[in-house]
Amino acid sequence: MAILGKVATFGPTLLVLLALGVFNVQFAYCQSICSSQPTPCKCVLNSAQGSDQGKTIDLAPVANAPGTVPKFNVEGVDGFVYFYNPCHDASVPSTECDSMAACQLWQSVYSVIGYNDNKAQFRQDARGKYIYYEGALNNFLEPRKTHVYLECDEAQLQPILKAEGDLSTPYLYVMQLTSKWACPEGEVAPTGSFHSETTVSVSIGTYMCIGLIVIVFVYVAGGVAYMAIKNEARGADLIPNREFWMDFPKLIKDGGAFIVDMIRSRRGGGEKAYEQM
Repeated sequence: MAILGKVATFGPTLLVLLALGVFNVQFAYCQSICSSQPTPCKCVLNSAQGSDQGKTIDLAPVANAPGTVPKFNVEGVDGFVYFYNPCHDASVPSTECDSMAACQLWQSVYSVIGYNDNKAQFRQDARGKYIYYEGALNNFLEPRKTHVYLECDEAQLQPILKAEGDLSTPYLYVMQLTSKWACPEGEVAPTGSFHSETTVSVSIGTYMCIGLIVIVFVYVAGGVAYMAIKNEARGADLIPNREFWMDFPKLIKDGGAFIVDMIRSRRGGGEKAYEQM
């Protein structure tokens, strides 16, 4: 009975923490589209890419040489200026944009929004393939992030970069690179070859999802048993921590509103906004 009581008491906290852990692990482990990535701008596509498995995307022909100025210097749709150089570190002379992949200029302020380091990774989402970069810290002491989406166009010999900025999500900068070099190239590994995958890989996120299902079952079953036996509850009162779960959507809404207010205050008012709060 004591064990059931502890399950009913601490269950909500465990469920929320584990759910957040599952989200973070799945986000970190399930996006890479490369079976190998020898450089920040070269990717050998993995089996999840279907008919493109084994082909390579290599942006080296697009980049300027190491230690030079960035290949691209464009004005974004948000009115800011963006610099980008895949593969090799580039610098904007006499600015904070030194040894970087991507940089933003706003008025006279330069901010690094991406480095050509080991965090540069080929990924894919609903929009398509992109390279993920992390840059200098923002006002929240978190790295700025950049997504450079790769638009394959075999006829586009001269690469074109379009910068969209962070209009959708603060400190997440979006660009699109259109080029023939953004297209997967090379021979596909034949089916049944030595390099073909014959086993199913189970990720850490999968194990955590299984763990979440088990904990949910134990929490619900144990909580209902505890409420029925110990408190003689019936009907909806059998739900463990019923008041907490009824308030949970409102707590999420309040937390989201608080975060939005913090972002707006940092971007628009700084210290003055905190005084008003």
